[in-house]
Amino acid sequence: MNTNKTSNIILTIFILVFRVMTTAAQIPALTPLEGATHSYTWEGLQENAQYEFYVTADVAGRIIYDDKIINEIDVLNNSKGTVAAGNSAATVQIKWNDGAAHNTYFLWIKVTGKDECCNFRYVKVTPQPNRRFIAFDMLTSNSCYDPAGNGFKLPLSLLGNSSIPVSETYFPVRVKFTVNGSVYTQKVEYKSQKLQITEEMFTVNPFQDTEVVVGIVNTTDGYNESVFPGIENSLHVRTIFAIPVIEFTQ
Repeated sequence: MNTNKTSNIILTIFILVFRVMTTAAQIPALTPLEGATHSYTWEGLQENAQYEFYVTADVAGRIIYDDKIINEIDVLNNSKGTVAAGNSAATVQIKWNDGAAHNTYFLWIKVTGKDECCNFRYVKVTPQPNRRFIAFDMLTSNSCYDPAGNGFKLPLSLLGNSSIPVSETYFPVRVKFTVNGSVYTQKVEYKSQKLQITEEMFTVNPFQDTEVVVGIVNTTDGYNESVFPGIENSLHVRTIFAIPVIEFTQ
């Protein structure tokens, strides 16, 4: 591959527009979390043009990574091909593995026309450590038995690196949890970060204190990427106190 890009760039041949196929914000794909997979698309390509995606370690494009040798990235689909008739885009999907956060990467596309003239573009990708976790805001709670119903809501928080709350971009999240050993799944929205624990999920005895143990099993964010349970705060115990017994005697 010719790394002397300046001599090969014919800027009038291709008008390229980069689009990250995640959300309109586009931020997660350019600052992906370790373990995340994202798709990257270049639009405005000419039909029948040859394209090739590759990742380099430097902005000059001299040091090209081979994902079969390094462990930090995986290219999950064919990184080269021909722009099909009626199409004007090319896409590559990349998984950013553990360790990717130690480096900065430059994702390139090389496009070659029928006259063998080439054009190059790149975007800078800066992976981030995946230290996100989800945890209950409190570890214990209690209430008195209520004949009208004993369901309750459990506030929780999705926290990122340095325990900073994760932005709305990654919501909704899907939380898998257990209630006294039985498994359930709920979707949690950014503006209502709570689990709804209904009375159908547990058995309560009005004349005996009842413990309801809720534990987070795992969570996936809006990009289907994992969020780990907190080590010390992924278990909540709620105690429902029995109602006092009153005996009537004659």
